[in-house]
Amino acid sequence: MLNQSSEFGLLTSDCFLKHIYNKYELQSGKIYKTKNMETILLPVTRKIDFTTSDLCLRIRNFAGNVSKSQQHTAGNRHKKKWYFVSLVLLLAMMPEFMQEGFAQTVVTNPASPWIVPALVSSVKVEVWGSGGGGGGAIVGNGGGGGGGAYNTGILTVSPGQSYTITIGAAGAINSGNGNPSTVTGPGGTVTANGGTGGAAGLLGNGAGGAGGTGGTFSGGTGGSSSGNGAGGGGGAGNNAVGGAGGNAATGQGGAGNPNSIPYKGGNGGAFITANGAGNAGVAPGGGGGGGKGTNNGGLGGAGQVVLTYTVCTPPAAPVVTSPVNYCINTTAIPLTATGSNLKWYDAPSGGNLLPGAPTPITTTTGTTSYYVSQTIGCEGPRALIDVIVHALPGASVSGQSDISCFAGSDGSITIQATGGTGPYFYSVSDGNKWTDVASNPPYTFGGLTANTPYRIKVKDSNGCISK
Repeated sequence: MLNQSSEFGLLTSDCFLKHIYNKYELQSGKIYKTKNMETILLPVTRKIDFTTSDLCLRIRNFAGNVSKSQQHTAGNRHKKKWYFVSLVLLLAMMPEFMQEGFAQTVVTNPASPWIVPALVSSVKVEVWGSGGGGGGAIVGNGGGGGGGAYNTGILTVSPGQSYTITIGAAGAINSGNGNPSTVTGPGGTVTANGGTGGAAGLLGNGAGGAGGTGGTFSGGTGGSSSGNGAGGGGGAGNNAVGGAGGNAATGQGGAGNPNSIPYKGGNGGAFITANGAGNAGVAPGGGGGGGKGTNNGGLGGAGQVVLTYTVCTPPAAPVVTSPVNYCINTTAIPLTATGSNLKWYDAPSGGNLLPGAPTPITTTTGTTSYYVSQTIGCEGPRALIDVIVHALPGASVSGQSDISCFAGSDGSITIQATGGTGPYFYSVSDGNKWTDVASNPPYTFGGLTANTPYRIKVKDSNGCISK
């Protein structure tokens, strides 16, 4: 994590940068701080292209320069905070920092069926219902169509899944109701309703259609005529309801976040004061305007579907030590690996997710394989750890020679090693002291004296010791 030093407010540590991105957002070429410290606005004038190693080096150099400068202004808390914020803003300007490990994709009105891409686990779904058609006029004035609603949801998905995309068709001229837009599949359904059509003006004035409801934001109500071809209601945006139309007012599309296409709602068809056909509503979701005289009402604005998802770049496999060796019936400890958010498995793919780091069983000899992955945004490949439980070597005396005379020291013992894994080490002191050089069996200890207890042991290359 990046940390703030208590003395100078410097960013330090290991350049794990992506956490800071949660505090800032990039909109319309500017960076805004969103919480924790005072609001700061910084124009982004150019793309800054650094590798990760370059980025870390520049951070450290920047921090060092800030430290020298701040030593001349100790006690000025405001300036200390400014240096900290300045460095965060410097980081936020770097695309590699903001998108490390991820690539965001926005798809507007995808074809149906939509197949979830590889390395995608969730999708933000935004849907807009279509606008209702404006009312026609027969020696009269038509009402405006209602604007379409907006709805959103986050769906948990898996690569390869199929989702049906329905983009609401525009409400037909002459009072056609708007149609819902829907995304549906294994992870759930998100729907936004369309607005209703404006009423026809039959020898009089038509009422406005209702805006679509039931979602996050409702569409605007179509205008009711009182002498003009009324304006259509505005389609909802992803940040506000649609505006209402009127006899002499055009419903404005609801605001978006950001307030641009494809996130803001479409305007309703403009009202008219002279005889003529009603104006069409603007997609997404604008209601059609009413006709005047003896003319058709306007077409509603079509619905819309926007899918936003991130494709994660999987991290590398954790760093492990393999094989891990044990002697039979020794006490084992849980396996370890170096990585973030580790997951342990009993198979190289698929298999069973284990509840935590496994502790090997050493009651039988053989090899057991375990696998571990790390997750940084998404899960990476698995690393293999083989646990090998070894049998103990055997030790026996294959020959001995007694001392040649009283108080002599020319006795010898020859030890034969069996089993285990050579080369072997030998001891006649119950394992308190081992021969310095590994040797293949047998091995002879010379220079031994009488009336001295000699307890033989053999240790193999795995560190297993005979009983």
